[in-house]
Amino acid sequence: MADFFFENIRNNTDWLHCLIVEYKLFYIDLWSFIHLVTGAALLLLLSASGSKRVFTTLFLLLVLFEITEISFFIGVLKLFMPEKTLDVFNDIAIGMLGGWIIHIILIWKRRAVYAKWIFAAISAAFVSFVWVGWYGYSYNHSFFNSSCINWWALTCWSFSGFLIIVINYHLEKKINFPVAFFITSVIYLAALVVVEYIAYHSFHLHETTLNANPMIFNIIHGNKTMHIYYLTAPLFYILVFKFSNHFLKKYEKGVSVVK
Repeated sequence: MADFFFENIRNNTDWLHCLIVEYKLFYIDLWSFIHLVTGAALLLLLSASGSKRVFTTLFLLLVLFEITEISFFIGVLKLFMPEKTLDVFNDIAIGMLGGWIIHIILIWKRRAVYAKWIFAAISAAFVSFVWVGWYGYSYNHSFFNSSCINWWALTCWSFSGFLIIVINYHLEKKINFPVAFFITSVIYLAALVVVEYIAYHSFHLHETTLNANPMIFNIIHGNKTMHIYYLTAPLFYILVFKFSNHFLKKYEKGVSVVK
């Protein structure tokens, strides 16, 4: 059972090793974006908790994670590919960069106006990145395909996820969450059917992953996993945004108390 579990983790994270850019000692692969978001999330949590030395603490946490990853997750469990010393420094540097980006947003004078929408965009992009990269989209027209991660699916899902978050956010200001979520989901599903219908029947564009079948009206081609995600996608986008926005509000409350 344990071997099956670990093997499943390895198989579902292989896509993250795809190399995007390499220049001398520096490189970026898909794992880099995970490290970037990890650093950003940790910095947000530290700032919201009122930590004074956020960058020192962030650095120590990233170092601790790398040590744990190398000694336990790689050394003992064999979950991920072996890392070189350079990989460790690269991961820490990118994690610190993610923290720095969030720090800039938090100290921005116009944070109260724009921060939540920046967080909404980041949340949408992160959920889309994980889904699109893991699923491995492939279309029947080469223009819409790309190496490592499908640019077309990533762009469409990121934009859609952002709209889902924005619609639900504004609805929640007037009605309770369950009703707002239901209305948002109905709007999303209606838009999904229309867009997919036009894409397939007008432009003959569809997904070609193994065992891809249409979900409804001979559109939304994919396997059962894709169909489940398409039906539940709003939940993932909204929950990730709510998580980040919760700590943003907590940080702002702490700042206002200090002032």
